[in-house]
Amino acid sequence: MTVYIEYVVIDNLVIDSLLLDLARKSLKLKRSKGRIFLAALFGTAVACVLPLLDPSLPLALLLRFSTGFVMSLLSGRCSSARQYITCFLLLVFYTFCFGGAVCAVLQAFGVGFDFLTGTYGGEICLGGLIAFAILFGKGMERVVRLIWKRRTVYPFLRDCELTVGGRIFRAKGFIDSGNTLFDGATGFPVVLCSPALSSLLKTSGALAGRRGREMAFSTLSGRGKIPVYLLENLRIYTGGEVNIIYNVAIGLSAESFFGGGEYDLILNPAALGESGEETFGRRRSDGG
Repeated sequence: MTVYIEYVVIDNLVIDSLLLDLARKSLKLKRSKGRIFLAALFGTAVACVLPLLDPSLPLALLLRFSTGFVMSLLSGRCSSARQYITCFLLLVFYTFCFGGAVCAVLQAFGVGFDFLTGTYGGEICLGGLIAFAILFGKGMERVVRLIWKRRTVYPFLRDCELTVGGRIFRAKGFIDSGNTLFDGATGFPVVLCSPALSSLLKTSGALAGRRGREMAFSTLSGRGKIPVYLLENLRIYTGGEVNIIYNVAIGLSAESFFGGGEYDLILNPAALGESGEETFGRRRSDGG
């Protein structure tokens, strides 16, 4: 395999910098261009020497992992040893993902690629490889954000069933401590409904003949009004247990939630009550 040293230097500097930046960004760590460049320069130096050594498989793996750990240390400060290790593991994860993607692309074009040394034979478009690295970084950043979002939101998601006009509607609900709305006329907690579910309730005829009223509310962005209707009941499922809430109102929101389609209800924590209490006509059941 012929190794083009100028390619090794340029693509390692660029790609290692992108991967280090992505690892630190994923952990929300302070990023210094100088420190990241220094770490990438060290990784590039090792990448230039490694093919000349022609190491055995175990030694090549050891050198690769050791280099990655040193690069993580050089890329910037962390608050703890655990954070340094997490940064290193993220760098390894992103490197393997990127290496696998590059290997697949190069193999498709008939270009040999050595995953351990990171070298390839034959001429390729260096600009294309760098562009691929940038796109890969952007894609991985979006994936990490999505995973983190789901990790943050999932514990507060519940399967729900609304009974309106004798009909049952199933939806995902999000328990939001920021929802402190109560119906001024009845004192019942208000569950907010997304525009999509609001439209379904209206077009299905479930709200036909039911008296709704305008309820004023205020947020950081200003004041407004939403139509509010009383429900027959709301079921909130938690594992094998279901909370059946009879005295609850639903507000039809005209503004989209920031849930990315993960949920259609913003639940008022007061509707759930405290464990063992009969709050707002709530009844606990072990299955429905």
